[in-house]
Amino acid sequence: MYRKKDSLLNYKEGVKQKFKVERKGEFASFLLNPSRALLRDLCIQRMKNNSSKEDLKTFALFFGFEFEHVALNKLKANTDKFRPIETFLKGETDLSSTEGINLAAILVDYQPRPYLKFNKSDLETDSIDFNENEIIVLEKETINLVNKSNSSLKKKIGIAILSAVGLFSVGYTAKEIVSPTKQCMQWQVDHYEQVDCDVKGIVSFNYVVPIDEHQFKLKKIEVDSNFIFFKGKKPIVFYCKVNGKPEFFNQLGKHPETEQVLKEVTPYIIDKYVKNKKD
Repeated sequence: MYRKKDSLLNYKEGVKQKFKVERKGEFASFLLNPSRALLRDLCIQRMKNNSSKEDLKTFALFFGFEFEHVALNKLKANTDKFRPIETFLKGETDLSSTEGINLAAILVDYQPRPYLKFNKSDLETDSIDFNENEIIVLEKETINLVNKSNSSLKKKIGIAILSAVGLFSVGYTAKEIVSPTKQCMQWQVDHYEQVDCDVKGIVSFNYVVPIDEHQFKLKKIEVDSNFIFFKGKKPIVFYCKVNGKPEFFNQLGKHPETEQVLKEVTPYIIDKYVKNKKD
């Protein structure tokens, strides 16, 4: 007997948790009190510059037509299709449609998605939990079997079966000692740490959120007048003002504390806040 994580339930829970985070983010106006019409409009925002083949496929499977700007009237005519997603996000009902959950994942920008990709990553971290009583019974049966065997056969059977029991026991013990797979992240001073989803934030902005592969790579950096801000003409440093002063980061994303979208650094920002910085 063994217990296996229910990946679909985990996927749904991840989408719900990301929904809570996004209600305070860039698209809060759509998600604070989501309605079918607001979710439809959010869907347009999420899809209009979306080049992900998987997201486009999810949209087509859910609505029965491909996302195109010329098809927006079709989408408006299908506003009622957002109702099960609306009630799911509000916690009023469950979602039975996998494509519906995948579309909800797009709306709240949950990763990894779609479900097949999530399920693959979930299975890679899955493990078998052996029941302690079953191991004890197996050990007793092994001893009895060895005692009934002749001297020569006894050694061979004993070594083989006890080795198997030992492997089961190691697997069971390791499960108790090793911490659960960490599927969330938390901002720690200047970078994200992978943490258990049950960890609580120490301060109000120190949220524990499902891992976002892109955001997880975000790092806060210290810059000076000798720092390289551009590669060619392309900025490689990004910023956001906090209390009137810019904080600098290594990539695009959201500020981990204010959740404002980061901006590309400009010569003006560098001149004003870096080169002419007063200690």
